[in-house]
Amino acid sequence: MTLEEMSEEYRAASEKCRQRFRELCHELRNTDMSETERMLLRRRMCLVEAMAKETMSTARYLKNYYAGSDDADAGETEKTGIHGAETVRPPDGAL
Repeated sequence: MTLEEMSEEYRAASEKCRQRFRELCHELRNTDMSETERMLLRRRMCLVEAMAKETMSTARYLKNYYAGSDDADAGETEKTGIHGAETVRPPDGAL
């Protein structure tokens, strides 16, 4: 397996985490639950968000591993990866 292939697998894993985060947001908005349950769900959301950021960061790192110093800034135009992970936040009013 090449670093490029590994990068794509990490990117796919990150997307799965983002999808799960969206599902949890929907659950938080549309389910009646106690404050304790809401707190636990928000905690799970934070963990899934962190996993999404880390897997995307790893994907970017692997993809650009062999990039020379000329390409060091190549990923900065995207708001993901080592230079600043994109924040996965629920829509307004979800929390």
